[in-house]
Amino acid sequence: METYNTTKHAIIWKSYIRLAMVNMVAFVALNICSFIDNVVISRFLGEHALAAVGLFSPVLVITGLAFVIISGAEILIGTLIGSGKQDEVNSLFTSSFIAVAVIWTAISITLIIARAPIATMLGAQGESAALLEQYIAGYAFNVLFSSLSSLLISVTSFNNAIKKSYMATASMFIGNFVFDILFANFLGIFGIGLASTISSLVSFLVLLPAYTNKEKTIHFAKTAFDRKLLAEAVRRGVPTLLFNSGIFIKNSLINYSLLTYVGEDSIAVANVLVSICGLVGAISIGCSSAHSALTSLYYGEEDREGVIDVFKTALLAGVIAVTLPGILMAVFSSKLAVIFFTPGTEIFKMGRTMFIIGFWFFPFNVFLNLLINAYKVQGRMKLVNIISFTEVAMIGILTLFTVPFMGSNGAWLANMWSDILAIVIVIISVFVNAGRVDISIPSLLKLPPDFGASNEEFEEYSVETKEEVANISQKVIDFCHSRAIDRKKALWVGLCVEEISINIIDHGLFVRGQNSIAIRVVNKTDGELTIRIQDDCIRFDPRNYLNMFNVDSPEKHIGLRMVAKLVESINYYNNAGINTLIMKL
Repeated sequence: METYNTTKHAIIWKSYIRLAMVNMVAFVALNICSFIDNVVISRFLGEHALAAVGLFSPVLVITGLAFVIISGAEILIGTLIGSGKQDEVNSLFTSSFIAVAVIWTAISITLIIARAPIATMLGAQGESAALLEQYIAGYAFNVLFSSLSSLLISVTSFNNAIKKSYMATASMFIGNFVFDILFANFLGIFGIGLASTISSLVSFLVLLPAYTNKEKTIHFAKTAFDRKLLAEAVRRGVPTLLFNSGIFIKNSLINYSLLTYVGEDSIAVANVLVSICGLVGAISIGCSSAHSALTSLYYGEEDREGVIDVFKTALLAGVIAVTLPGILMAVFSSKLAVIFFTPGTEIFKMGRTMFIIGFWFFPFNVFLNLLINAYKVQGRMKLVNIISFTEVAMIGILTLFTVPFMGSNGAWLANMWSDILAIVIVIISVFVNAGRVDISIPSLLKLPPDFGASNEEFEEYSVETKEEVANISQKVIDFCHSRAIDRKKALWVGLCVEEISINIIDHGLFVRGQNSIAIRVVNKTDGELTIRIQDDCIRFDPRNYLNMFNVDSPEKHIGLRMVAKLVESINYYNNAGINTLIMKL
């Protein structure tokens, strides 16, 4: 079992890192685009224009609202894949795409038509209002294309289309940089917004072909609009709506507090803080998204140990990933501040302090987000909804009390204080749920005691060489005998494992020491027997070989023909380069 645990962890680690990286790169690139926008605006258009764009931050919440559908659909799609419900996967994906396209097209058009009253509502006056109106006009349709791109990127791993995701991200990043430089001098702040829109459109067009191939796990389906599945996805994504509502309150209260007690310069610094938080936050979001996707799969497969291992992996990787940038920004605070502000000025001093103290909330934020993800996957939505709103809204509320006494520093520190308070609330709920003080990982994740198979109901094995396969096959047969399974059926199960494992080694370019094969056999008390085989070899769908039978040569493909006849259902998916085959007998 120890060898298996090492192999299984290696598979989880590889898939997690690949997933985290693709999401991280996408969100980092998106926020680097915002960072570049701010640099170009400050250098070419001035600090007045930078402050005007900063006033637009509450409206950016509209783009985030797409994640009400996206985040819920990602979790539900993963669970459906893990459960083998392929038709529902494509129905939900297609319905989600249509919903995002229709809703955010309407929002984009509304932003253009109502840009003048929006600018006024946000507090822009005079020249600032004119600048903000121009920016909104160029930026409006970025809301649509970035939302659609985010939906496609969120599920690229299920299609093993990670390279396509990197290509789309690179095209968005390069396009935004080039168009910013080209448009800034000729089109002013309107050009900065337009650069964002065009680069998002290019990214979307790069991603789109990955979902038109019907052989992929996720693709567009000619099916009726599934309101029930979409409604369930929205229910799982409601925390995103509450989160973004909290963000709106937070940004509005921070802007009010800083304008009232510090001045307009602090808004410019806050705008830079938002941009940098977006960069570091993209790392946190990447780690969180990878955790969410993997957890949903293992939860769908009812693999308790897998869910716990994914949490441990995500926590370690996430905390390290967000702590390092915080240290670097504190060390190089002066050099970072000079990028945006004139050295020796009050705004420069304010910006330098912001870089020193403004980013230490991220380790707490990673821990909180992973717990929230685990509760979302399980459908424990009450606490998730409460925390999703209060954690961010509390930041703005805290600034009403801290900024009058601490100046702008009160706004920079409010993030950390809010996350700590939210974690305290979650821990209290954990104790209430467990009925005792218990901070073990299963308790923190609130996993029901009866979730997954008991120790007696499953066994797990690791394949390192082809010569081991026969021995493992016998162990599988022995496990079936210990569970009082019919001897003939037990033999079939062992032969299924042997045949599939050998085919993976022969056709998956298995290399000892570089690749892993993990086998899990589960026999629950209800009598259902499930075999899961995972490997990190090249993409290899054994189902394709089940149709290669030559009836004229009965001596060929005996094992595969037997597997095809024995199993009640067989499901395959490739997630982030990890092949997973699930057979039920």
